[in-house]
Amino acid sequence: MSPGEPVKKIIVHTSAKNEGDLVESFCRHSLTFCDAVLLNTGAQEDDTQTIIDAMIAEGLPIIPYSFTPPAGGNYDLHMRHWIDDAFTARNADLLLHLDPDEFLFHVEGKNPREELERLAENEYHQFPWRSYVYAKDPDDDAAFLPSFFTEYRTGDPFYAKTCISRYLFERFRPLLGPGHHSLRYTVNQDQARHISERISDRLAIGHFPIRSLTQTMIKIMSGMVAKWAARLGPQDAGYQWDAIYELITRNRGLTPELVRECSLFYSVISPEERGKIGIAAGSLPVDYYPEAMRLKYTRYGRGDRDYIVLHAVMSRAAFHFERVHQQSDAKLSALTAELGRVTHAVRSWAHRRPTARNESADS
Repeated sequence: MSPGEPVKKIIVHTSAKNEGDLVESFCRHSLTFCDAVLLNTGAQEDDTQTIIDAMIAEGLPIIPYSFTPPAGGNYDLHMRHWIDDAFTARNADLLLHLDPDEFLFHVEGKNPREELERLAENEYHQFPWRSYVYAKDPDDDAAFLPSFFTEYRTGDPFYAKTCISRYLFERFRPLLGPGHHSLRYTVNQDQARHISERISDRLAIGHFPIRSLTQTMIKIMSGMVAKWAARLGPQDAGYQWDAIYELITRNRGLTPELVRECSLFYSVISPEERGKIGIAAGSLPVDYYPEAMRLKYTRYGRGDRDYIVLHAVMSRAAFHFERVHQQSDAKLSALTAELGRVTHAVRSWAHRRPTARNESADS
């Protein structure tokens, strides 16, 4: 296949961890424009794995795998594993890594497939983020999750996702950069400097990082525990969680109003950047769907189920602290104290939430 020719087989790669509210919507949407979803699974505390199993049993082209890096957690080894697998074992012509909260779309509401097949293989392409704003918790189990979002942010700092063509894979053996927002070429770097970079004006990424009260608590609390256990600094991976964590601990949990605030400023740190954020009306443009997408296996969940999931996540998060038992006593004590703060905030929030019975009575 020569540079500039249309690609043929498109594979989307993702990793799903406690994404039961989203994984079905993500897979069904992605499979409208790709040939298969290569899905990294692992231990789940919610119903993510049950949903994945049901979709596979239905016959959807989802390829599950589980990869555990060796001690030390070298993530580059994981990336090399699934990138090589996509091109060598799965015969991909184009590979996109998307997180489960990222939905590729065409700005005109058309199927992205045709535009993906037009991409020049010998160029580096970027698809800008469009972050959607939380309005309410999803309440219809059969409804496509993005349908609950009718506003998105404007004035964001520039973030984008990219793709890897077979041409780039064979010549430069790329890996993804921090946050999966860029490419790192591991061979022939001198030649790679001449690769043209293009920001797409037709394809973009709908981003849904904040989706419900429970999902936000799970995302931030378990993420912060893992961050501390890995001894990351405040400006390292997970920096976007810090402000929300402080909001949760200060308010003893979250309310719908606070969740909306979180979604308005997620990943936006400086006051100057926050001052540029605006809101525009508009849902994810998917006019090419023949009818409204309906889900079969998703249960968005309410009431006591939320607390069970949160308790399981926090119990599992404690595992990270066991990994530092050989560290100094002072460091272990500090990490244990942070876990105590997390557990207290989660319990305070759970006790303030209405029970499933009360929710039913109020509805």
